[in-house]
Amino acid sequence: MPMTTEPRASLATEFEGDVRKATDDLLTLAARSGNGPAFVELSRRHSKKIQLHVYQILGNWEDAEDVVQESLLKAFKHLDQFRGTCSFSSWLTRIAINSALMLLRRRRVRLETSYDRTADSTETSEPWEFPDHAPSPSLRQP
Repeated sequence: MPMTTEPRASLATEFEGDVRKATDDLLTLAARSGNGPAFVELSRRHSKKIQLHVYQILGNWEDAEDVVQESLLKAFKHLDQFRGTCSFSSWLTRIAINSALMLLRRRRVRLETSYDRTADSTETSEPWEFPDHAPSPSLRQP
């Protein structure tokens, strides 16, 4: 006879076992019921693998770490929206990949230009000179 959601929900709420021995499904259920240590264990289990996926997208370890942290926060805030149609790790990975792609899109929109230019022989920077086309304050009339 299949287990109803009532006993599973109460089991998840009362979950006090060794979180390292629990399955992802039980931890996910517990985390959705408000069990913080269950979410921490899920995060610990999957963060490194997800960070590798994100690094492959971004090519920068610091950015990948930031995206994973942001994704964990998003997942925690939206645990109630996890439908369980896939594994928790797949859901979290999808959040992280979407966050990484959004970071790339934001960067692509903002073109960056350095205001320093490097001299060819000395490898030192010198500032660009930008002309000011505004009238001189001494030429303005009161």
